[in-house]
Amino acid sequence: MMSARNHGRRAPSMTSDSNLGPDLRTPRLHLRRWRVGDRAPFAELNADAEVMRHFPGILSREQSDASADRIEEHFAIHGFGLWAVEVPGVVGIRRLRRALGSSI
Repeated sequence: MMSARNHGRRAPSMTSDSNLGPDLRTPRLHLRRWRVGDRAPFAELNADAEVMRHFPGILSREQSDASADRIEEHFAIHGFGLWAVEVPGVVGIRRLRRALGSSI
């Protein structure tokens, strides 16, 4: 059902994977529980000094995996936590060819 409150967009729907728990999906976003395959890219991000510049420091693979373990433990205890995020399509920043003016 559509309402004025969601401006004609579908409301998020909760789905369940038998092994991972609930997902939250909208047409533009997918929040899901972490998978084993997420650990390597997570560790890569955590080891990058530029990515981690606003955190206390970079993490080793062992520290990153321990962080992922804590994320999963929080989900197991509380039923919510830090989700893995999937965004369909292309995400990024791009330089525009024309000046945008002062409206931004």
